[in-house]
Amino acid sequence: MKEQTKVFDRDFFVVGDFNIEAKGDRFFKALKDRNFKMPEKLDTLTTNFLRSGTYDKIAWVDRDDFKFDGKINVVPFYQAVYQDKTPPGGKQEISDHLPLWAEFKINELTRQSNSVLQGN
Repeated sequence: MKEQTKVFDRDFFVVGDFNIEAKGDRFFKALKDRNFKMPEKLDTLTTNFLRSGTYDKIAWVDRDDFKFDGKINVVPFYQAVYQDKTPPGGKQEISDHLPLWAEFKINELTRQSNSVLQGN
C-alpha cells in the first residue's frame, strides 16, 4: 500500500469586492462560466457599510464531498468596534464593505487530512 504524504485540497474559493450588482454583470458571468457557485442570498444580501448594495461575493467550485450548508451573511463589524456607527475618520477608515462569511460542511475532509498528517 502506497503511503500518502501529501494532502491535495480541491476546494477553491474566490472572495472579494467585485462590485457585482446584478446576475448579468460580466464578472458574475465570468465566475458562472467557470462553474463557480454562489448562493442565491448573495443577490439580495447588502454587503456595503451603508447596507444599500450587494457588491461582494463568495464563490466556490461545487463538489459532492464539499457542501455549502446554506448559511451566509456579513460581519457587521461597526456594531462591535464603533457602537455609534461613526468611526473617528469616517467609514473609509475601516472599509466601505463588510466582510462576508459562509459555512461549509467539511468534516469528512478534515478527518481525511488529519489522518494523513498524523500518519494514521
